[in-house]
Amino acid sequence: MMGLGTPARCRGCGAQLRALEHVYCGKRGCSTAARADAEARVRAMSEDERIIRARNALVAKAKRAIEDPIAFFELVMKDEATQKHVIVPPHQRVVLSFVRHPAHDKTVLILPIGHGKTTTCAGLGLWLLCRNARMRGLIASATQQQAKKPLALIRQTIESSVELRLINSNLVPSRRSGEPWSDTAITVDRPIGIRDPSFAAYGIDSDAIQGSRIDYALVDDLLNGENTESPEQRERTYQKFFQQVSNRIEPNALSRLIIINTTWHPHDYANRLAAIWPTLRMSAEGGIWVGNADADWDCEELLPTGEFDDTGAEKFILAAHEHQPTATLWPARYNREQLEAEREKYEAAPGMFNRFFLSDPNDDTTALCKKEFVTKCKAQAALLGVHALLPHYDETMGNWFTFTGVDLAVTPDKKGGQTAFFTFAVRSEDGFYQILDIDIGNWDAMTIIQKLLLKIRTFRSFAAVENNGTQEFLIQIARSMDIELPIRSHNTTAQGKAHPWQGVAAIFYEMGKGKWLIPSQKDGRTSRPVEKFVEACLGYTPTRHTADILMASFVARALAFKLGAMVAGPSSMGTPGRSQLTQERRAMMR
Repeated sequence: MMGLGTPARCRGCGAQLRALEHVYCGKRGCSTAARADAEARVRAMSEDERIIRARNALVAKAKRAIEDPIAFFELVMKDEATQKHVIVPPHQRVVLSFVRHPAHDKTVLILPIGHGKTTTCAGLGLWLLCRNARMRGLIASATQQQAKKPLALIRQTIESSVELRLINSNLVPSRRSGEPWSDTAITVDRPIGIRDPSFAAYGIDSDAIQGSRIDYALVDDLLNGENTESPEQRERTYQKFFQQVSNRIEPNALSRLIIINTTWHPHDYANRLAAIWPTLRMSAEGGIWVGNADADWDCEELLPTGEFDDTGAEKFILAAHEHQPTATLWPARYNREQLEAEREKYEAAPGMFNRFFLSDPNDDTTALCKKEFVTKCKAQAALLGVHALLPHYDETMGNWFTFTGVDLAVTPDKKGGQTAFFTFAVRSEDGFYQILDIDIGNWDAMTIIQKLLLKIRTFRSFAAVENNGTQEFLIQIARSMDIELPIRSHNTTAQGKAHPWQGVAAIFYEMGKGKWLIPSQKDGRTSRPVEKFVEACLGYTPTRHTADILMASFVARALAFKLGAMVAGPSSMGTPGRSQLTQERRAMMR
C-alpha cells in the first residue's frame, strides 16, 4: 500500500504530480489521456446521473465564483467569436491570483497585445461589482471611446447572462429614474443615497471625473504614442493619472486600483509605477516577471527560473509549460510560428515588436543614447563615491571647473514647457564630468533670476542661456532690480545641435565612454531630477523637441567647450593633466 507521505504519480507517464494535478500530469499526451478517461466515465453514466452531476457542479461553481475570480470567469465570461464559455488560460490564472491577493490593492499588469487585456478588465469589473453592488467603479483609458469597450461588455453581460444570476440574482439594472444605464455609465439596483454610478467610463482628460469618489479603478490602455512621445507628455500623463484616478479612490479594505497596459516607453507611467507597486510583466514568448509582490503571495501556476531583470523582478515560467520549452505564453492565441510571423511584420521596427509583444520598453536598436551608456556612467560614479547631487561647491573638490546651462520657459504655467538648470563640473584630477545639480520647474522671470544667481554663487559656475531673445529679457529685468547677471549666451543652430562632437549627441558619445558621472545609489536608483535627465537622454530623437533638461545640459557643455575646459570628439577621451591646459583654461583657474 502507498504510504501517506508518498507523492502521487501520473497514471499515464509515472511522473510525480504537482499540487494542481490529479491522476494525470500536464504533459500533452497525459492530458489527452485524462480527457479520454473522463469522457469514458461520463458515457458510462445514465442521463439522469449526468444531469444531476452537471447541476450540482454548476451550483458549486456559482458559490465559488463569489470568492474565486477564475471560477467566475469560466462561468460567466464568453469568447467573443464563438460565444462559448472561456477556459481561463494559465497566464490569466496568474493575473487573477495576483490581483485578488489582499496586500495587492494597487497592481500593475503589463501584458502583450492580443492576450486578453480588455476581457480581463471587463471580467474583473464584473466580479468586483458582483461581490458588492454598493461599490463604485471607474474604467479609465487614453480616450473615453477606448474605456467604453470593457464597459459595454460589463453592461451586456448584466443584461443577458443567466449564469451571472446564479451568482448574484440581484445584480440587475437600477429601476430608479435618473440613474444611468448607457455606454458611458451604468448603475445597478442598490440602496438609495449612493451618488456616483456603479461603473463609469472616462478618458483620462475628462473633466467629468472631477468630484467623483470611487472604490476601485481599472486603468485599461491609458498609454498611446501621443502621450508617451516626449518626457513632458509622459510626465503630464503620470500627473494626470494621480489627479484623475488615484486620488479619487476611497481608502477602504475593498479598494482596488488595477493598471492593465502594453508598455510604450521605459519611463511611461506604468513602468514608473512598476518600480514601486506589485507588478506582473508578461512576454508573449512565455517569460513572466514578478516585481514588488507581497511575500505571502504564492502561485502554483508559476515556476521560478532563478533569473532577475535589472529592476530586481524575478523571472518565472508557467508550470503548465514545464515540459514544453518552446511554448509561448498563450499557445492557443499565438503559437511559436504565429509569433514569428508577427515579428516579421515589425522587421523594419523591431523595437515596436519588443514593446507590444515582449513587454520590453527598451529599444536600443535606433537609440542614440543606449541604456548601457547610462549603466556604465552610474557604475563609474559609484566607483568614485558619487551617489547624490550636491547642495554646493565644496572646496575639497580641488580646482574643478563648473558650468551651468539654462533652458528657459518664463511663463509659470505647466503648458509652455519648464525652465531647467543643469550644473556639472569638469574634474581636474581625472577629467570626468560630474553632474552636480539639476533643477526643473515652472517659475516666473523674477524667480528664475534669483535661482540663476544662487546657482552661480553656490557652485562658482560659469553660466549660459540659450540665446533666443529670452536671455536679453532676463537681463533687462535683472538690471531694473540693480542686479548684474554674469551669463553668456549660446546660439543654437540646427547644424550645431546635430554636430556629432559638439551637439547633443556628443553627450551620448562621452557617456558611452563612461566620462559622465551620473549620481546613483548602489542599486542603480537615482533621485527624480537625475531620473528625468536619464529619461531625456534615452528618449532623445533628433527630429522631435529636445527635452528641457537635456537642452540645458547641452548649453552647459557647449559653454565648457567654448571656454576650453572640454575637448570635443575622440581626442577628449584622454585624462587631462595640468600640462595640457590651454591658455583659456589657465585663465579660468581660480
